[in-house]
Amino acid sequence: MRRGLLPFLALSWLVSGCAGVGRLPVSEAETAELPAEVDTLTDQAGDAPSETDDTSLPPDIPQPNCVYKADGTLKYLTIDLSGNPCVYTLAQAKEGITFHYRIIVEKAVHNVVSQPLDAGHCDVPGTSGLRVFEKIHGNGQAWCFCDEGLCKDTNEPVEIEAGEYADSLSWDGNNWNGPSDTGNEPGPPFPPGEYTLVLRAEGTYGEGGILFAETATMQITLVE
Repeated sequence: MRRGLLPFLALSWLVSGCAGVGRLPVSEAETAELPAEVDTLTDQAGDAPSETDDTSLPPDIPQPNCVYKADGTLKYLTIDLSGNPCVYTLAQAKEGITFHYRIIVEKAVHNVVSQPLDAGHCDVPGTSGLRVFEKIHGNGQAWCFCDEGLCKDTNEPVEIEAGEYADSLSWDGNNWNGPSDTGNEPGPPFPPGEYTLVLRAEGTYGEGGILFAETATMQITLVE
């Protein structure tokens, strides 16, 4: 029965999140379908950039305290975005920005079936074995690998062992909905403004196929 809910959950999120630009705010699109038993919420603030990220602002643009949020229903697992700078210049975005994140697993999670959340089911597992969907959006702008064409969805269950798994995504500052199977080119660059980086994973775990949804977000700002 719970497995039957999963396609609806993923589809409703994709309809609001991958139909191009103009997505719903994170407060609506990212949490509306979470099960009622959400019991984890962490807000972390800090101004120290990641050790693996060499981006820096000009001296006249201070780096503010950045706020990172993570919530979800998969016990012992968290998607962590903390440590990334949250303000970038347009020039830095054009050169390419890499956001680093970690999958923190406090205790092994068994029988995890991680669903691909792109339209054609092409998303592949990351270093942890979890499929994490990544997007940046806001103010009528959007970037994601929402459309990578059509792929065969295997969805084999995996065991995610305790540990920390590093992953990252790179963004060139442009609008894009993915390459599709026709080689779609990126669209125009994002203008200055505030945007939201969202990481999302959905699926089932455990012997009974318990439904889970994990989300991590951070606000990013582009300046001249």
